[in-house]
This record gives sequence, C-alpha cells and structure tokens, in this order.
Amino acid sequence: NFMQIWQLVVKFTVGYWRTPQYNFTRILLVAVVATLLGSVYYRIDMSNQGGFFSSVAVQFMALVFLGILNLNQVMPVIASERAVYYRERASNMYAAHWYSLT
Repeated sequence: NFMQIWQLVVKFTVGYWRTPQYNFTRILLVAVVATLLGSVYYRIDMSNQGGFFSSVAVQFMALVFLGILNLNQVMPVIASERAVYYRERASNMYAAHWYSLT
C-alpha cells in the first residue's frame, strides 16, 4: 500500500529532523572529506589517462569512505528504532517489506 510507505517516509524524516546533532555531524563530515579530497586532487591533469583514472579513483574512494562513515553513524539511530519496529510490527501497523525499504 502506497499510504504505508508514505507514512514511514514521513515518520523517518521527522525522526531524523529531531536529531540535529546527527545531521550536523553528517554535514560536517561530508564537508571535511570533500575539502580534504578536493585539496589533494585540486590540480589533477585530466589530459592523460593517468589523470582521468586518478579522478575516477578519488570519486570511488570518496563514495566508499563516506558510505562506511555514514553507515557507522546511523547505527545508533537505527538501534533506537528497533523497539519501535518490533512494537509496530507486532500490531501489524506496517508491512515488513515497506519498513525495510524506508
């Protein structure tokens, strides 16, 4: 049901909005990593194959690095939602597949 997924999206959006220290930390972390990687690869020579592969490698490294850091940061937030998930699942409030998609 589309309404269930919409309610879950709103619920999680409000939940993340109510944790400003988590959001501030994520924004600060992205800014620091972007500044660090941008300063290292600022004047890379894109006219040859080595420079192109270096730029692709730094993009991949940034994606993986930020993904792992965000995954580690979101674990406490998700752990606090675990009891709520079990309660809502036991009362058949939401379907499990919609909960896993949000």
